[in-house]
Amino acid sequence: MINFEALGLNLNKDYLGNTGINSNEKGSDLSIFGNNSSNTNEAANSDTISLASSLKSEESRVQSENNNILSDAFQNLSGNITDKVAARLIQNAMNVSNKNFRLNLSDVVDLPSVNGVNGGSVQFAISGISEKGISIIGILSDIATASISGQVANSSSVVSSSSITVPFDDEILKQEILKYLSANNYTNVIKSMQPGETRVLEFDENTGEPVIWATKESGGNTKITIQKEGINISLDFTSDDKEFSKLTQADEKPEEKSNKDK
Repeated sequence: MINFEALGLNLNKDYLGNTGINSNEKGSDLSIFGNNSSNTNEAANSDTISLASSLKSEESRVQSENNNILSDAFQNLSGNITDKVAARLIQNAMNVSNKNFRLNLSDVVDLPSVNGVNGGSVQFAISGISEKGISIIGILSDIATASISGQVANSSSVVSSSSITVPFDDEILKQEILKYLSANNYTNVIKSMQPGETRVLEFDENTGEPVIWATKESGGNTKITIQKEGINISLDFTSDDKEFSKLTQADEKPEEKSNKDK
């Protein structure tokens, strides 16, 4: 999962999904423009209602324009995620601490420079990796301003968000997973497994739950499943995967080797 707080964003369902006024956000309580007591002036109430309506309309406009800005930014970003970049991102993700799934995209790919309608900024982050590709989310926060009768209200709750999944070559995924398995000696564990057997290769260091496991199937295939936080992958390695077979093939028994030599 993305660590939104690490991105400097305090997001909740209201914050993301409500294009209207979020009374939990500082500066958006429009009661400051009117008096809710019994002697409230009707004109002041009217101004406050008009301001609220104007602000909501402005929020919708800003959000709509920001959605278009994000769409253009994603096209730019996806074009920069080549197979080489995908390999690096997968490699980095596999080595991230299980409970802190956060990759710095800027270390691997040039991020598009994006400014919102009113000078807001966009944050890009990887939200997950699967066989389908690398999922990336973009969040653009901005400010909507409305004024009436000399009163000005700013709303900081205008957030536009979007996501894309950038596909990559399956072989790249297999190569990077195999590198990880080999570097951690998991290939030796797989080598000792019998058909029909499943073994956990890695546990979450915080919860103790399995995050990587292997199943050696009776037909000769080996299924590798990875469910770290942010990573959801299930791959079948077959006899056609020469490098995997080479690293995981069981050693011949002495008597078998001797019979071959005769």
